[in-house]
Amino acid sequence: MPEGYYLREVRENDVNRLVKLYRKVFASYPSPLLNPDYILETMKSQAYFLAVFHNDVPVSAGSAEMDFINQNAEITDLATHPEARGLGLITVIMRGLEREILKRNYKCLYSLCRAGIPGVNRALYKLGYTFRGRLINNCHIGGRFEDMNIWVK
Repeated sequence: MPEGYYLREVRENDVNRLVKLYRKVFASYPSPLLNPDYILETMKSQAYFLAVFHNDVPVSAGSAEMDFINQNAEITDLATHPEARGLGLITVIMRGLEREILKRNYKCLYSLCRAGIPGVNRALYKLGYTFRGRLINNCHIGGRFEDMNIWVK
């Protein structure tokens, strides 16, 4: 990562700044991700959030939403501030999420990502995920319906 950037788990006192990042990146989102209370609840119950920070501000983030019963996790909620794009931060976050989930002995990681966002798809491919198909007009995100790609590892 560039100098001055660092990766760490998102804490409760980071949530409002995280929501600002998500609001900057997404005009709409299929879950209530733009609501701080929702993030706090999912952090406590089923999701592990990581972010890359610069000057104590999250500039890129993502989460692993865990299915404890079936031992799988979805890599999701990936976002990078427009001014921090092109630095490979999503790849750093995905590697960190993978490490955490694999420590928990989960059997499967997957991601549903926006088909029209090349950086996230490229990162999943480089990290060894296998493309399994596309869901057409499946998700209202970024202010419109978009196709979603399915990647599995």
